[in-house]
Amino acid sequence: MVAHTYPKEYIDIYAVVINESSKKFIENTTKRLEKLLNNKFSDWLVSDFLDFDEFQEKIKSFSLSGKIHMNSIVKRFLSYKNKFSTEIYRRYKNKISELYDELNSIASKNKKTQEQLLNNFSYKVARDALIKHIPEINKITNYTKYRDYLITAWFLLQAPVRLCNLKHLVYIKNDSQLLKNIPDKSKNYISKINGIYHVCYNNFKTCKAIGQINLTIEDNDLIDLLDIYQTKFKIPENEQFFYNNLDLIPRNVEGITIGFAISKTIKRLLNINASLNTIRHSYISEYLTTLRSIDEKRDLSRKMGQSFKMNMQDYYTQVN
Repeated sequence: MVAHTYPKEYIDIYAVVINESSKKFIENTTKRLEKLLNNKFSDWLVSDFLDFDEFQEKIKSFSLSGKIHMNSIVKRFLSYKNKFSTEIYRRYKNKISELYDELNSIASKNKKTQEQLLNNFSYKVARDALIKHIPEINKITNYTKYRDYLITAWFLLQAPVRLCNLKHLVYIKNDSQLLKNIPDKSKNYISKINGIYHVCYNNFKTCKAIGQINLTIEDNDLIDLLDIYQTKFKIPENEQFFYNNLDLIPRNVEGITIGFAISKTIKRLLNINASLNTIRHSYISEYLTTLRSIDEKRDLSRKMGQSFKMNMQDYYTQVN
């Protein structure tokens, strides 16, 4: 094991830190403070941190989390120097509590904003708006604009998966190749076999727990959009399906591109803000307005790349 950059007593001042990620975080945050102070840890003195207001001024441009981290490293150092009972120690400790209160307040407001978005968004309304707009979508000749509509359709015209499912999606032209047997499991695959679109997901957030997912695309509107996409833009084989060199800026599709495509298209269709998470939550809520069997719930969870856990209502439903 690699020796710590800093004294073990400093790393373990509150409790023995066993987790390597935690140790690395403490070391990296300490290095960040060294850089800010332009002074090595070995040369730090308690007096370097006595001017509390000056230190807060130095980190005023940091993010809220960054301010918490920097103050926490000073508090750790003061603890290491056995200054627990000093006024300066209490000031840093209180500042950290104050910053955490601010952070929690922001998180609470963000949660309410997400709830408001969900209350204002209807999966069915968005789906119907997209279907109604399909004749106009089919006239689009700009690659990026058409792709953005198609990405949104991928989530509105079937059970919505996660962003990363599309990020790794590769087009396979060989219609005799079984997607599930392709050796490279770091990618997801799409192919049209005997007139049917097959999709194989290997790489997604919960793949270790759920395993490989194999689906066919059944929605006729989505099938038509995919056919036009391939015909109009000549998608290259063995390349990312939602990337094409007709894009203004050659780049690989990233999660942020897919997320932006969805929010931009929803805004264009409905004039409201909505993310993929909003779509997924609304889809599940509307799906569950109809009484569903445990098998139906389990099947939907798998299609969406989510783990399924029975709740008490499921148990009672099963008994009845």
